[in-house]
Amino acid sequence: MKQKLLLLTTLFSILLLAACNQQPDTPTTAVADTGVNYVPFSDETLGLALVYPEDWTVRTVFGGLTVASNQSVIDANSLAELGENGFVNYIPGELGVFNLQTGQNFTANDALIILGVYKQLLEREGQTFEVVEPGHSLDIEAQSSGMMVLKSTEDGESLITILAVIINEDYVALISAASLESSAAAMRPIFDHIIESTLVSFPVLN
Repeated sequence: MKQKLLLLTTLFSILLLAACNQQPDTPTTAVADTGVNYVPFSDETLGLALVYPEDWTVRTVFGGLTVASNQSVIDANSLAELGENGFVNYIPGELGVFNLQTGQNFTANDALIILGVYKQLLEREGQTFEVVEPGHSLDIEAQSSGMMVLKSTEDGESLITILAVIINEDYVALISAASLESSAAAMRPIFDHIIESTLVSFPVLN
């Protein structure tokens, strides 16, 4: 399980080429319809700001970010240990570097196309997906964004994964949020709230 979580955060670690000194705005604390209390998170070196449930855990690794409902998710060795938990992974980087890596020439308005490429890249790594919810646009703070919902089988368990892409000018965040299918209905509003609160910007140099 650790290797599968790290795969998503290391897939585009080369994207992390630092650029200009812009700092992400920090989202305000929010309460979703589920009654979950959210707290703000901001990391200017990653160029990410978002909110997450106050009892979840946050970990930055390999230039990416993982937000998990429990530390056991990060420590787990297989999906059988995921239980009722879930996680959200962020891979931020420059759009120009993504284009270099994929041999494409995407612009900030191509979030849905990039979303499809993200899925293809994961499939090249051995993932097999069934599309549950086709790609569609999101409305997030004037950023270009999109998401899709996929189903796969890992370690004998049925996994529901949300893939999302958020672009702010020349900077992009690739996002994956996942839980077992048995917990997907409970996790979905939390995943949606985290993703839709995300603000992306260029990282600040240390």
